[in-house]
Amino acid sequence: MDSLLRIKLVVALLAALLVAAPAALGVKQMRDMQAHAIDTVFDTDAHIADLPLAPVISDDGGGPFQEARGYWRLYLAAFAAVVMAVIGATAYIFVLLDRQQRLAGKQRAALQRYLDALDASSDWFWETGPDLRFTELWYSQDGQPSLDPKRILGRTRAEIADPQYDPAGLQRHLDDLAARQPFRDFVFRSATARDHERYVSVSGKPIYDEAGSFLGYRGSGRVVTGQVQQKAALEALLQRTALLAAAIDHATNSIIITDPRQNDNPIVFVNAAFTRITGYTAAEAIGRNTRFLRSAETDRQALATLLAAFENMKPAKVTLLAKRKDGVPFWAEVNVGPVFDGDGKLTAFVIIQNDVTARIQTEKQRDHAESQFRHSQKLEALGTLAGGIAHDFNNSLASIVLMTQFCIKSGSSEKKLTTILAAARHAKSLVSKILAFSRREEAVFQEVDLRQCFQESVELCRLGTPALVSVDALVDGEGPFAMHGDRTQIVQVFTNIMANAIHAVGEKGRVAVTLREVDVAYVRNCGFRSDAERYACVTIEDNGVGMTEEVKSRIFEPFFTTKPVGQGTGLGLAVVHGIVANHHGHIYVESAPGIGTTFTVFLRLAGLSSATVDSPTLASA
Repeated sequence: MDSLLRIKLVVALLAALLVAAPAALGVKQMRDMQAHAIDTVFDTDAHIADLPLAPVISDDGGGPFQEARGYWRLYLAAFAAVVMAVIGATAYIFVLLDRQQRLAGKQRAALQRYLDALDASSDWFWETGPDLRFTELWYSQDGQPSLDPKRILGRTRAEIADPQYDPAGLQRHLDDLAARQPFRDFVFRSATARDHERYVSVSGKPIYDEAGSFLGYRGSGRVVTGQVQQKAALEALLQRTALLAAAIDHATNSIIITDPRQNDNPIVFVNAAFTRITGYTAAEAIGRNTRFLRSAETDRQALATLLAAFENMKPAKVTLLAKRKDGVPFWAEVNVGPVFDGDGKLTAFVIIQNDVTARIQTEKQRDHAESQFRHSQKLEALGTLAGGIAHDFNNSLASIVLMTQFCIKSGSSEKKLTTILAAARHAKSLVSKILAFSRREEAVFQEVDLRQCFQESVELCRLGTPALVSVDALVDGEGPFAMHGDRTQIVQVFTNIMANAIHAVGEKGRVAVTLREVDVAYVRNCGFRSDAERYACVTIEDNGVGMTEEVKSRIFEPFFTTKPVGQGTGLGLAVVHGIVANHHGHIYVESAPGIGTTFTVFLRLAGLSSATVDSPTLASA
């Protein structure tokens, strides 16, 4: 009870006391008035008790006065009670009025708070009739500028919701409305949006009158377009992430992610292929540095390249020997790439590791096979040249034998001995050339003088050449024609093509070979992509039988040959093509039946030459 109510009750009690006090004093005053009246009428000093009328007016006797005095008291008490009741009722009325005023004030304050909240809210409030058509819509104009009551009032939820968006969810909501069920946070796409896509979330409950009759629904709603779009984007991102995770997990390559922000750059993720390739599980690998995958036989240069990539935060690709959990080594092709965040800070390294053991083994087998092919081709070329070499070698030996016999019979002489020495040296030179040509060695790239290779090849091919076949050679230019390559293989290229040209002309004909320097434009005009500035151009031309287009298109195929059975393996030009390609060169063939064939070989040059010649001239050697 507040202070104002207390004050009002105190005032009411004081008023009741003021009214009751005169009534309590009324009897004493009446007795005094009676005594005064008797004294006046009878004019006597006698005591009222001694008079005949004493019983009537005495205090202790009956009589009419005593009865009248009792009635007065009743009247006065009743009057006092009525007055007090009126005062109490008045006070109670005041209390009720005060309570009503205070309740009305609270209601006005609550209503104002509700209106303020409605005005500041981004939600709106709605009400429907029993037919579920919207009848009321309250909202803040500032909060919902795009809400158009004309498109909502008088329509049902089914009429304002787009049925194409979540039709199953919409049907469940309509079933709930038909069953008079409350609902919360039902999201639908509005079909009343004027110029954009809008998603709405609504909540509501059914309302009834005092008799329990259904009056409709009342609830609230809000625009949740941003949330729905964010949710859709998040779901799409999660789907892509799940798809990416599945792709990573099903990848055939081992994928490792390390965290350089932690001490020792530990592994933080590996996929299933990592376990399949290395034998280590994710639990065994995560938290460790990748060095446990190294082998004792890991190439130090490749390892240094890999470590430099980590240190310099640069991508790198190396092929090195690693080891599995069981200690078995395997060849791994490793790609390292740094990952940076939006601020350019290094956050991770992604390492893609591929088991290339089978490929390395295949390459080794292929290299071995190519080596065998080249060696077979050398033996074939030696067989082709054997007749001429044997003839010259026999001549040298005959000279040695004859001169030796003559010296024995006639005594030694310096001239004869000089002749013997020259023949022996010539024979030695022939043997040296044969051994150098047939030697089986791996390619060793170094500085090579093409002039010497060219001259040596010409000299070797002239041995055993038929008497009516001329081999004309020309070196056009004074430079050293230096290049980076394998000397034995270069000689093999020239010798093989020259031997084929000699075979093509038969017993009579002409073979012209030329060495000169050309520029990159000349090479490109022949249809090749070139990036070097200078090339050596070796041309080997014959006037033999020539080739058809069909034969020319297949001359570089392994085991393809036009020679009779037993005279060729079909490996020579295939090996030639491989050697030229391995030296980043090009080979070009022109041929026509009955006219002859021209092979043009382009090899990159290093350093400077004295001249670049456009049109060489041939001279007989």
